Amino acid sequence: MPKTKNINANNIVVLGDSFTFGLGVKSDETACSVLEGLLNKSKNDRYEVYNFGVSSYSPILEYIYLKKEAIKYHPNLVILMFDLADVQEDYFYEPHIIRDAKGEIVGCDFLRTNGKLDIKALCTKYSRLLYKIDQKLSQIFWEIKILGF
Repeated sequence: MPKTKNINANNIVVLGDSFTFGLGVKSDETACSVLEGLLNKSKNDRYEVYNFGVSSYSPILEYIYLKKEAIKYHPNLVILMFDLADVQEDYFYEPHIIRDAKGEIVGCDFLRTNGKLDIKALCTKYSRLLYKIDQKLSQIFWEIKILGF
């Protein structure tokens, strides 16, 4: 994809999760592809729609992606495709957000929680045994929660 502004086209960046990405459909059946086709039926203007959908992303991660990558495509319009699962995912990602001195969001690091190194996350990432133990314990606690103990 070009990173220089196509002056003959209106660039549209679409951010979202697996629904935006088009998981399970052909590339020409994604919402972005369909949108581009509909917009380009008009002979007056040219549109290029860039699909920046990533599985399991939420608005926090999409914001970071917009600032670091998608903005390089000089969009005339940015569309955020949002679904209700994004609220839960943002709740999960929030403790891992990295902020600069001004408080602006600059990244997300799953090895850090509230700005501090997360030893459990570090150990489960680099130790297969600890990862398996963590998964098994999570499964047990989930089953206990479902049963109502």
